[in-house]
Amino acid sequence: MDDYSAFTGRKFRTSGRNPSPYSDVAKQLKIAPETLRKYANLVDKINGENFFTRDSNNSRMYSKKDITLLKRVIELKKTQV
Repeated sequence: MDDYSAFTGRKFRTSGRNPSPYSDVAKQLKIAPETLRKYANLVDKINGENFFTRDSNNSRMYSKKDITLLKRVIELKKTQV
């Protein structure tokens, strides 16, 4: 059992990833949780399926690679005119 599962009692597929819940990620990215959800939905739509790992409650869990991807999405959004 990993640290997150031990702390929350939730189990999820990690595939070797160390996921974080969306509220922590939103704070880290300095965006609103609603904005994170919007960007995650966009990535899922482009991917054609669920891109992000989900926990037993179907909530997205974000790995470090996922967070890096989301940072890039935010950078691209900021460069739009």
